[in-house]
Amino acid sequence: MKTIFMSVAAAGVAGLLSTPALAAGSVAWTGASATEDSVYAYIGGLVDLDGDLSTSGIAIRAGISGGQYDYNNGNVVGGNVDGDQYGGELLIGYRDVTANEVFAVYAGVSGEDHDLSPNDPSNPVNGDEIGVKVLLDMNLNTQGALGLDLMGSYASAFETYYINLSLPYRFTGFQIGPDFAALGSESYDQQRVGAKLGFDLGGVNLSLGGGLAIGGRDGDNSPYGGIGLSTVF
Repeated sequence: MKTIFMSVAAAGVAGLLSTPALAAGSVAWTGASATEDSVYAYIGGLVDLDGDLSTSGIAIRAGISGGQYDYNNGNVVGGNVDGDQYGGELLIGYRDVTANEVFAVYAGVSGEDHDLSPNDPSNPVNGDEIGVKVLLDMNLNTQGALGLDLMGSYASAFETYYINLSLPYRFTGFQIGPDFAALGSESYDQQRVGAKLGFDLGGVNLSLGGGLAIGGRDGDNSPYGGIGLSTVF
């Protein structure tokens, strides 16, 4: 099961969104990701309650997601399980903004629903669960053009976790750098090693990423890729 969690994909545009220079109050994002046996799409947004992302303050973050995946299990009819996944979250938190960094912490409620066909009683990630979620997000501009974007989250629903580290080298209107992630739930663990590109298209940010996904429900490796779009307003 190589599905990716909603915060994973949102992290793909976080480094382009969180610079303190943005005098706007809201962010919206959408995108999609795929491996050899999964496809996933998401949409979400963030609202700063003070109406200005360039200053510290309380923010609300929300999103929904959906996708499909499959994995092998010799104990079910046909030996293969197809899954449909849906999820959502509503979080509130605080963003600390300085000239060189944005650090945010959020907490709230999230839920996931997994519909498996045929039914797989051995998979603990089956049906629906709702629970609490915490999320940390940091964007750091170091000396020179090198940046550091770090996101981590944990949701009690199916014990889903995600950690993403990007080291973008920023140019005017463009950034590129290595990208690393670890993600999983009660039914799988996976690591990802790749690269990420970001483009400022004039009011819209485009993020492209890809690399190697290591492990997963089937325990094999496969390429992955993703695309994200975001805007501030």
